[in-house]
Amino acid sequence: MLTEPMLHTHAGRDLVALPHETALLESRIGLFRRRKTYLSPAVQKFRAALHDALSTA
Repeated sequence: MLTEPMLHTHAGRDLVALPHETALLESRIGLFRRRKTYLSPAVQKFRAALHDALSTA
């Protein structure tokens, strides 16, 4: 699936948009890490921000 502007890039070359009904899209986001590994402060902050953003969505 591409956005309309992406159709005008190299990735969208030779592709055309098909007519469609308004579709409900469901996305899943996951964050994977190994157990008992060091999480840098930047990763901890990213994980907290991601959790907050998805909790309020």
